[in-house]
Amino acid sequence: MDPYLYNMKTYAVRAKSKKAEALIEQLVALGVIEAEAMKKPYEHLADVLVEIRSQVTDKLTLEEVAKEVDAVRAKRYAASKKAQARR
Repeated sequence: MDPYLYNMKTYAVRAKSKKAEALIEQLVALGVIEAEAMKKPYEHLADVLVEIRSQVTDKLTLEEVAKEVDAVRAKRYAASKKAQARR
């Protein structure tokens, strides 16, 4: 195994000028770094959601989702009532 793989770091870099972009392209051409254009954040999020959804085997029914939402809301409402009582 290549010892450099253990020391590899990943950075998100925003090139602010054509000169900076040219430098990055030169480093790629030298084989010093690897670079790929990032997707727009919403496209990346959509890809992640598709991947997560594809792993779900038992899908919830609308009734189950509604019960879960009601339970969370009830818990939050009870917590907010306690916070008001302490004032």
